[in-house]
Amino acid sequence: VEDMLDEGVDSPVKSGILQFFVSFNVSKDIPNLLDTYKFLSNLNKLVTVGYFGFSESDGAYYRHTFLVSRDNLDMQPVKESVSLLTFFAKKFYPVIVSLASGKVTLEKALELATEQLK
Repeated sequence: VEDMLDEGVDSPVKSGILQFFVSFNVSKDIPNLLDTYKFLSNLNKLVTVGYFGFSESDGAYYRHTFLVSRDNLDMQPVKESVSLLTFFAKKFYPVIVSLASGKVTLEKALELATEQLK
């Protein structure tokens, strides 16, 4: 499809994927990896927008993906997505780093995350 668009050929695809990705400064070489996985999984239950995850290459991350119209991109959902990602990334970054480095326990991190949402 991308080749067709580059060639100027009309595409039958009228939508595309817009993905926002925030990478936290937490790699796989951390002392508290298993609890960090558990915490990110629990965050996904608390925050229903986007996805908190962990990968070998990117470490801890927060991602939000949605479909957009290729013909008429509405900037309002884009602005709202950036705002939401920024909000949640700022809220949870200190907790994720503290847990990953072993400064707080999983239980304490979950408590802090729940407090952040009040």
